[in-house]
Order: sequence, then structure tokens, then C-alpha cells
Amino acid sequence: ESCNADGICQSAGSPCGNGYLCFEESDSCSLIAGDASVALTTDNYPGEISWDIKRNFDQEIVLSSPGYSSANTPQPILTVDLVAGEYTFTIRDTYGDGICCSV
Repeated sequence: ESCNADGICQSAGSPCGNGYLCFEESDSCSLIAGDASVALTTDNYPGEISWDIKRNFDQEIVLSSPGYSSANTPQPILTVDLVAGEYTFTIRDTYGDGICCSV
């Protein structure tokens, strides 16, 4: 996808200009307002941990956890570009005892 001078996505051409994200659903480009990064260290039960960042206006998940298997380990930092708006970060522990402790 690419954007024309009016900010409308097109099927062919160069990607949206630097600093813009292209949205096929709305056929438009939006200015990147910033980014979000998630840095996480797993606990004793890494397979129980999941998280996501969701854009509030359309409930689209813009970044989510890859699935973890290494206990008590700092994970690679994940980053996503964000357009202006509100977002919700949700972290889950499937067992329900929370993220805790390496001992």
C-alpha cells in the first residue's frame, strides 16, 4: 500500500511516507504519533503469561505477546509505532496467581 498526496492509500507505488502508517480498512494514512515498547521478564511459569496493546477506537490489537517458554528471563523488547489516540495494555496470567518471583 502507499499514500497519495491526499493521504489516501493506493495499491501500487511507494509505501506511505516516512512517519505514516497505512490502514487498508479506512483507505488512509495516519501520522505516527509515537511508539510503545514492552519489556518483560518472565516468572517461574512463562507459559501462563500473555499480553496485548489494543487501539481503543476500533479494538484492533496492535501488538501482542509472542508466547514465552523461558522462566525468569528478560525477553526481547517489542516496539510498535502508534497513531494518535488511546490504547489499552492488558497483561494476563492464565493460572490467576499473578506474575511473581524467581524463587
